[in-house]
Amino acid sequence: MLKRKISKKSIVIAGIVLCCLTVCVILIILPNKMSYSVEKVNNTYNVSVTNRWGKKIYENVYELEPSIIQVGKDTILIRVGKGDSWTAKFINGKTNRISDSFENISAYNEQLVVYGLYEDGQLKIVIRDIYDKDKVYKEVIDTFPDVAVGSYIIKDAQIIDEHSVHLTYYVGNGWEEKEKLIQID
Repeated sequence: MLKRKISKKSIVIAGIVLCCLTVCVILIILPNKMSYSVEKVNNTYNVSVTNRWGKKIYENVYELEPSIIQVGKDTILIRVGKGDSWTAKFINGKTNRISDSFENISAYNEQLVVYGLYEDGQLKIVIRDIYDKDKVYKEVIDTFPDVAVGSYIIKDAQIIDEHSVHLTYYVGNGWEEKEKLIQID
């Protein structure tokens, strides 16, 4: 009688292990990353993005051919433009979030974006969360040179981590370089 109970228990445990292994194999075989496609139709480009589970989360038509860049595991960047005017949009395939459009970005990662902006008659460098400016939003205001394109004032921007950004930018009419480590917290 005791042997019979041990056998049933062993069979149940083996069944559970087999089910777990089957689920793991299915998850490995199924696509587990976001994907995108760009289709040229006449003189436009149709961009479609699907999330990790194959659901379409973004679709748009562009007049110019977009550049699509993988930013980390779960985020892609769609850039489109020419010359001094480039627009960027971030899409996260894990959270299905789609960012605002950003012009002429200087640095980015899966969390933050850095760009120069001319707003309300003033130049500024903006560091913000890609998807939610209420989460992280910091402005750097200085004696920038008089230019119409905000990105011209930024020589270099490097996102060190989620708490700090290193900036090299121009100040004054002589375009002197200034370096600053910006703490986001």
